[in-house]
Amino acid sequence: MSPTDEKPEASYVFKIALLGDEATGKTSLINKFVQNKFEQDYKPTLGASILTKKISLGTPNIDISLVIWDIAGQNKYTQIRQLYFQGCSGVIFVYDMTRESTFTDIKQKWIEDFRKFSTPDTVLCLLGIKKI
Repeated sequence: MSPTDEKPEASYVFKIALLGDEATGKTSLINKFVQNKFEQDYKPTLGASILTKKISLGTPNIDISLVIWDIAGQNKYTQIRQLYFQGCSGVIFVYDMTRESTFTDIKQKWIEDFRKFSTPDTVLCLLGIKKI
């Protein structure tokens, strides 16, 4: 049996949400990470998009599945987006470093909204993207 055929010692699944205002780069970030592709055209996410990334750690032999939820940033999705927060292991708050309002909205809107519908042990991460 080759090392790649070995049964993993452990398997984990983590639900990760990306949150932030529209056009901050959440979808581009996920597509680059999961599919190693980048598209120049901006297409807003409708509701939510879900992608999975499998990661294998060699020592010890652990398989990890990241179920990544790209959640729409438009205000019209405020009510339904709360349903997507449940069960998250972690969240990445994304802001556009060229638009200060997207950073302000993280604290005033996104974190507050997320905390209402998540568990206190959820890991939070802040990520600023785009060149200045």
